[in-house]
Amino acid sequence: MSVLLRSSLSTRILVLVLCLVVAVTGVLGYLSYRSERSDVMSSTFHDVEDYSEMVDNILHTAMLNQSPEAMNKLVGSMSRASQVSDIAIYTAVGRPAFGTTTKPLPDAGKQALAAGREWVGEENVDNQPIYRIFRPIATSTQCYGCHQQSDPIAGVIQVDLLLKHGYERIEGAKSQSIRDAIILIIVITLVIWFFMSRTVVQPLRVLADQAGRISRGDLSVRAPEGGLGEVGELGESFNLMADELQRRIHDLEEANEKLETSIHRVADALSAALDMSSIIQILLSEALGVAEFELGLVALTDGTVYDHTRSPSIDADTEAHRAERAAATEVLRGRLEQISLLLPAISSARALYRSADVGVDELGLSPVWETVLMVPMFSEGQLMGQLVLASREHVVLSTSQRRALEFLSTQGATAVSHSYLHERTREMAITDGLTGLFDHRHFYETLEVEMARASRYGLALSVVLLDIDHFKDYNDRAGHRGGDLLLRRLATVLRSVVRETDVIARYGGEEFAIILPHTALGDAMVLAERIRAAVEREPFPQASSQRLGSVTVSVGVAVRPDDGDTVEVLVEAADRAMYAAKERGRNLVVAHEQLGVGLAAEKPAPV
Repeated sequence: MSVLLRSSLSTRILVLVLCLVVAVTGVLGYLSYRSERSDVMSSTFHDVEDYSEMVDNILHTAMLNQSPEAMNKLVGSMSRASQVSDIAIYTAVGRPAFGTTTKPLPDAGKQALAAGREWVGEENVDNQPIYRIFRPIATSTQCYGCHQQSDPIAGVIQVDLLLKHGYERIEGAKSQSIRDAIILIIVITLVIWFFMSRTVVQPLRVLADQAGRISRGDLSVRAPEGGLGEVGELGESFNLMADELQRRIHDLEEANEKLETSIHRVADALSAALDMSSIIQILLSEALGVAEFELGLVALTDGTVYDHTRSPSIDADTEAHRAERAAATEVLRGRLEQISLLLPAISSARALYRSADVGVDELGLSPVWETVLMVPMFSEGQLMGQLVLASREHVVLSTSQRRALEFLSTQGATAVSHSYLHERTREMAITDGLTGLFDHRHFYETLEVEMARASRYGLALSVVLLDIDHFKDYNDRAGHRGGDLLLRRLATVLRSVVRETDVIARYGGEEFAIILPHTALGDAMVLAERIRAAVEREPFPQASSQRLGSVTVSVGVAVRPDDGDTVEVLVEAADRAMYAAKERGRNLVVAHEQLGVGLAAEKPAPV
């Protein structure tokens, strides 16, 4: 059975047709055999009837002629016929009267005598089948010479016919029926198999071949039209499926091509971008383009959160909707930390649905956001942040969309990591290695930017230069290591005094420079004096050994545009003011505009 199930369709159809034809022919043959046998038995019965009637007539004739000897001879000769097994005549009391038999009348004959009607049946005598009839002999007026008128039955005639010839006829008919059935089976099977092969198997083979060609990438094949019945419908369905498959593959190829182009564009843009804000905006813009989300956020591990929104396609971009999205965005920004706690170990994109995920409802996001997608941003195994996309609709991502977002998040994480690295490298390049302050080059670069801004908007800008008084003496006593410690500690003092918007740099050696954006001369002088006083009060090691009894600085101040409108002129003015402070006794703050009148800001008198 398993071999048959693994065989081809044509073989299975052939076996099925053969079984059906054999079954039908067998039933028809059996019915034909039964009919033939019935005919043979009916013919035999008529023969027995004829023989018994003939014997009855001969008996009457012989008895009326008073010739029992002739009767015996006649019965004997009839018994020797080829189809006759035996003929016997019994009296009314059951004794043999004529014939060769000496056996008493059988019970069946007695029943026929008693009932006065024939008995017919099959018997087996000496292992030979016979057809037997007991025919009662009815008396008539011619018999009353020997029989009483009151006796209606004078005896019974037994006629046994051999069934061998009938059975031979039946076996012959059976053999002929079998031969005819075999021929009929072969013919019908071949006809049906040929018809099924042409109308079913062959079209199915064509469909199978075309399906194989489609599986190998040939989408141009189609099934022949005009098939019969279900095979034709199957061919039409196959063609519709092939057309739809070709259309979908074409659409998928276009979508993949667009997605690949977008991914490469994003990868190139992210690789080229070093500014963190630009990187995040590129990432969010492209991520929102992959799927139908309205809001995108990136929450970095340092706590910074960036967002990007677009107008939803389902609503008009009205002021009310913008306000709603802005409020919803703030809610989501505030819940990012809690969302991250819900997903402590995720390594791939996961979508949270308000209607199915309790976690989103617990975060208070409903009913604004229906779908929130979390995509972790890993770079070389390190979590850099979370890419979060939100929509007011139920969004189901395809596999390609999910992979695209995961790719974008990975690229974004790599770009963020590069941005951090670039920023650290840049800081190292513009930072003084000893004090941690900006270096001389960055001071001038920053001052160029601030001068341009101040000129464009008409803003004030001040520059402060300061130098440690008698630093060589201190360095000689404390050694170079002690001098380095002094410089580092002085940098700490400066950071504690100036504002966050001010830029401090180590100008060179023991000189320091400070850029004060948006600061006029009066405020600059106040801040400079605060610096001078803080340095004088700071308990530096070995400070009492200095000539002025503590570590002190001389400070020069210049302001744009009064003291100069270019970087070089302004720095030169501050430098002249600083040297003026040194010439006037050190531990002083001098403004460049004071040089013309010889004024200086004196230090307070000792208490």
